[in-house]
Amino acid sequence: MEGDKGFTLFETLIALMMITVAVAGLVGSFNKASAYNRICHARYVASQLATDKIENLRQMSYADMIAISSDSDQVTLEGIDFTRQWTVSDAVDDDADGIAPTDTDPDDYRQIGTLVTWSQGGRSNLQLSLNSIRTK
Repeated sequence: MEGDKGFTLFETLIALMMITVAVAGLVGSFNKASAYNRICHARYVASQLATDKIENLRQMSYADMIAISSDSDQVTLEGIDFTRQWTVSDAVDDDADGIAPTDTDPDDYRQIGTLVTWSQGGRSNLQLSLNSIRTK
């Protein structure tokens, strides 16, 4: 049988095992990349929710915004439950126009803070925070 050409059954099985190991590694990498992509997308959605709330608060009149100290709501998007919390600080007095008590109007601006939390893929307490200011 010296003149026979081709592969033996043993060589074929070894090649098949090597291909199986390579494909299994690729599938594992794909699963990790897919899970990471879902987490990144949820962070993007959370940043949009935080930005949306900040912009809503900034669009309010300054007098109406003063009445808000903190609040929260629940938002469900794409099957993920997000909790959105926001705070509006007490008045902040900067020294550009004088410092109280000589400053006749110490209410120069307010700080707005948002915190969005969610759970995903067995991970809990994922969070993202954004802050801004609102001048008079």
